[in-house]
Amino acid sequence: MEESLVLLHLLGMQGIEAQLRIGVRKNIPKFEAHAWVECGGVVLNESESLHDHYAPFEAEFSSMPPAQS
Repeated sequence: MEESLVLLHLLGMQGIEAQLRIGVRKNIPKFEAHAWVECGGVVLNESESLHDHYAPFEAEFSSMPPAQS
């Protein structure tokens, strides 16, 4: 989660729109959650296969607006 939030912030500071995605682990008895960053539907901070094990929330968490000077 921390790495994804930092990446989302850094991208936003550069004016790059990205989404924070959060998902929960499916088909296991205990609760697990995971966060990753997507830009244009492409996962930026992990391999494609890792987040496939998590069911993402339907709502996207949009990037922060670019910093104003």
